[in-house]
Amino acid sequence: MSNSIRSEIVRIGKMMYEKNLVNAFEGNISVKQGERIFVTPTGICNGFLSDDMLVVVDENGEVLEGSLKPTTELGLHLECYRLRPDIASVVHTHSPFATGYAIANLPITSCAYPEMIVAFDQIPVVAYGTPSTSELCSDLGR
Repeated sequence: MSNSIRSEIVRIGKMMYEKNLVNAFEGNISVKQGERIFVTPTGICNGFLSDDMLVVVDENGEVLEGSLKPTTELGLHLECYRLRPDIASVVHTHSPFATGYAIANLPITSCAYPEMIVAFDQIPVVAYGTPSTSELCSDLGR
């Protein structure tokens, strides 16, 4: 199972890069399996990931496997898992449209897609937090 998780993270990372949802070293992915969390490393472009580059951490962020450092946004992923025990993965992109809404501090709303109306009503924007700090997660639980 862990090999398929690793392969899927690498596949999604490459897709994110090819679709311009991330560039250079931004964006990150994690998958939670039990008490183990597979996460992309810091300082590696998602478009050039390989299975052996992934890091495995526990729910406290302690490295269990891997020679690279986990993403600097690991705290964001861990907080998402803490707040939402029902989720099994986190994909953090910097898509141009979502980034635009965030910069404008506007929730994403749309009447164009029935799925959006039924499933979400709106996607809220959290307050700005300095990347790689606990400040980034301070507004998540609201």
